[in-house]
Amino acid sequence: MDLKLKMACKLYDRTLPFYLGWVKPAGIELELVDVSEGVQKAPGVPKGHTSHMHAGLVDMSEHSASVYLVMKEMGCDFTAIPVFPHRRFRHAYIFVHKDAGITGPKDLEGRRVGVPRLANTAALWARGALMHAYGVDYDKVHWVPFSEEYAEGMDKSSAVDLADVVTNKTDIEALKDREIDAYISPGEAEEVLDPNSKVGRLFPSFIDVEKEYFRQTRIFPIMHTFVLRDSLLRDEPWVVRSMMDAWQQAIDRTYRFIRDQRKSCLVWYSDYWAQERAFFGDWDPWKMDFQHNYHILDALCQYGYEQRLVETRFKPEDIWIPGPLD
Repeated sequence: MDLKLKMACKLYDRTLPFYLGWVKPAGIELELVDVSEGVQKAPGVPKGHTSHMHAGLVDMSEHSASVYLVMKEMGCDFTAIPVFPHRRFRHAYIFVHKDAGITGPKDLEGRRVGVPRLANTAALWARGALMHAYGVDYDKVHWVPFSEEYAEGMDKSSAVDLADVVTNKTDIEALKDREIDAYISPGEAEEVLDPNSKVGRLFPSFIDVEKEYFRQTRIFPIMHTFVLRDSLLRDEPWVVRSMMDAWQQAIDRTYRFIRDQRKSCLVWYSDYWAQERAFFGDWDPWKMDFQHNYHILDALCQYGYEQRLVETRFKPEDIWIPGPLD
């Protein structure tokens, strides 16, 4: 009889094979919990992929990579495997007020820069790029969070210039009203599409910038990893191999699905696909493998330590299971 397990993840093209039953982990009967934005939750159920795991509601879950660093230092009861459901370059999502006089990354020093929260993975990667690629001094920026930290018990670091949480306005409202000078966003802001808006991008030619960033670093930032309850790893270690195999099958199945122009409403989608494949070459941006992604995980650990989200300079092998357990 298959082992019944509950898994929380958002609905992406790469998770679609699970939701449609195209991929089934060997020996496991999955109950899927859709934690996408906008999905109605039952009363008392926390929002988000990360919160479900923290509340003990699921056996396995997609999980914020930066919060994972914090939770491991706090002694959480779950551990990650090298599965990465969400990745994204971050240069496109650094927004600035057009009247703030910010024409380059170094101009962020001395300014009020909003972030969703300190331990937000989008903010971690953006700050890491600003620090390492552009020489921005982390301690010369006044960081302004717009929500409390995910991790219960995570104290506001006294070693980081972190303002009080802004609660009376949305992030973009605060930026438009010039209460902050810039904002590192997890996603798009419609205002940047309006040429008359006061909100613009720090990197207007962000695709070219992100391509050069990848050429220089070989980093395609990991936003979310995948965690399993430690009790499950102890009692059923074979689950690691089953889930790693299933996630790779899901990626492979997704590639076969989306290569067909008819699967997208984008008019020149097949050309976009060809351009992207030509850029990455043999390097698979979605490969679920520890060694393939080791340098990216190591950068994540380094940035978390440098930005003082954690006091421990983890190595990836300290907190990720590299591969199947025997």
